[in-house]
Amino acid sequence: MVTETRTNGVYRALVTGASVGGIGSAIAEKLIGSALTRGLEPHLTITATKPTDELEEFAESQRDRGARVLILTGDLESTTFPVEVAEQAIEFGGGLDTLVSNAGHTRLGRLVDQTTIEEWDSVMNVHTRAAWLLASTAYAALRESRGSFIATTSTSGTSPHPGLGAYSPAKAALIRLVETLALEWGPVGIRANAVAPGPIVTPISQKSRPGVSEDELREMLAARAEAMPLGVLGEPADIAEAVAFLASPAAKFITGQNLAVDGGLSLTANLRVPMRHQLTVQ
Repeated sequence: MVTETRTNGVYRALVTGASVGGIGSAIAEKLIGSALTRGLEPHLTITATKPTDELEEFAESQRDRGARVLILTGDLESTTFPVEVAEQAIEFGGGLDTLVSNAGHTRLGRLVDQTTIEEWDSVMNVHTRAAWLLASTAYAALRESRGSFIATTSTSGTSPHPGLGAYSPAKAALIRLVETLALEWGPVGIRANAVAPGPIVTPISQKSRPGVSEDELREMLAARAEAMPLGVLGEPADIAEAVAFLASPAAKFITGQNLAVDGGLSLTANLRVPMRHQLTVQ
């Protein structure tokens, strides 16, 4: 299920931040599968910070399915690479139907005394400025296809997450960027939406950090799962399904939304407030 295209038999998409095993590669794989299901030939551009054997193997596996895949590597923190990415994706596909701004990163630390100007700028630029540059460059192509722009935000953009430096402010700004695009682009038929992941199990989330043992990491992941109303953590495929839906004709009347895919976590604030009674469903 993908956006209808004006190019006969072809679906064109761009997904940034497509490191293998993460959310981006899951989105790319899902969009390709959805296009193939509809009898369309996928022309997909994916980006990563640097080339790897894993990334090339992933692209080759998607080519084996019948997709054309272009890999672009570089730093989305720059002012030039996002523009080049959008331009090359449009040239590669002969247009663009779906743009997914997924790339991101963070620098740990408290905002006031542990975050430098350079770190603030880096996180803001990758999450928000890059998305704006991608969208601005792709505007004409998306207008031609009446396509859609989708950003990966975070529940941290609606509920501040201390200790993650500029991450929460950057995601909050990205949400408002999407909402603004939805209003400005709606009259020409372009939809703009976002998907806000909660805790998702990815290779990065399962990687031990300095000073944290593997046992401590497992305990932390188990504690996160216990805090979820559904009792489990999400997977990259869960985010990919939501993105594919928002890119599809089934979502043709949906724009300006920030869809939380978080197992209900964003609803739990009041569970920490002491109550005179608690209702538990058995």
